[in-house]
Formats: sequence, C-alpha cells, structure tokens
Amino acid sequence: MILAVDEENGIGKNGRMPWHHSEDFKHFKNYTRGSICIMGRTTFEDIKSFKKRDSGRFLPDRQCIVLTSDARKHKENNQYTHVQFMDGATGLIDILDFANRANFVEDEIFTHLSRVTQNRPYTKIPDISIVGGKSVYELFIKEGIVDEICLTRVKGNHNCDVIVNIKDWVKDFSHIDSKVLSDNCTVETYKKDVVDESKKVS
Repeated sequence: MILAVDEENGIGKNGRMPWHHSEDFKHFKNYTRGSICIMGRTTFEDIKSFKKRDSGRFLPDRQCIVLTSDARKHKENNQYTHVQFMDGATGLIDILDFANRANFVEDEIFTHLSRVTQNRPYTKIPDISIVGGKSVYELFIKEGIVDEICLTRVKGNHNCDVIVNIKDWVKDFSHIDSKVLSDNCTVETYKKDVVDESKKVS
C-alpha cells in the first residue's frame, strides 16, 4: 500500500492530490512498476488528469484495477487496454480472494489472476499495490491483508478535505526504514508485525 500525506495527514483536496513533487512521483513509479495497482474512481480520474497535462501515458508497465459503483459506464468509455473497471463490491471480493493466496495453489493463482485482469498472461505472481483513495485504503486495512505501508510525508499543511488516520493504520506495523527524497518529502516504510503463534494465549 502506498500513499502520501501532509503534516495534518491529509491526502486530497477537491478530488485531487494538492501537491506535485517530482521526487515522490519517481518513487511512486519505481515502487509500483510491474504490479497490479488497485484504486478508486476518484484516484483514477486524478492520475488521468495529471498524466493528460503531463502528456504522459496512464501508469505504463502496470495493470490497473479501478473499483467503482458504475463499472459498466466506464468500461464502455475505457481507452486503456491495461485498465480494468470492476464493480466496487464484486470486484473487491475477487481481489480479496486473490490476495488471500493461502487459498490457492500456484496454478490456481494464475488462473484466478488472469480472470480478474481480463486474461492477461502472467509468468510470475505480481505484487498488488493499493494506491488510493481513502475508502480503498480503509477496505484493505480492515481486511488485514496489507503487509507493507509505504508512506511519503510531505512538508506543510495543504488544507486537505480528505484526512486519514495514519496512527491507527500503522498500529500493527513496525517502522523499518526512512529515507529523504527531497527537502519536501520523506518516505517511511512499515511492515506488518508477524504474530508468533507459539506465544499466543488461548
């Protein structure tokens, strides 16, 4: 899971990310390249509008799944071969089934993943990157299947209208690394704590 917050834990304003730091964009690109990126419609529209202004392609080298309440409409107007629109409810169930890899042997994972991503062939199991927005982050945190949180802290208060509870999200994670991207951005990495079953009290 990857996200960026300002000093007030804000992630968005008026449906957009209110800062644009090239160092963080490069970090996002490197972190998510080759993975399946899962996002909500608002995040999709924000990335698309930025890429249009920037004359860039929409997240190349990644397969994208957009969870939305109006998947049929977006499918009809979809101009991207590597973007799949899925109903927010049934799509999430499919993704959670895949993410819970203990339920599958390897061949079944490839079969299930190909169905979820419109029969794209895979030779190895890709990572899944949750890229926003707030409701999508919260869904996957609640399900307990996020194993890593990559958090960029952006300097300043950007008067965001979407605020997240980072302290609550990372309570079951350990802070394992920090690195400075620029004067404006620092990246923190959190790994989910592994429960020692032998020490659990029944």
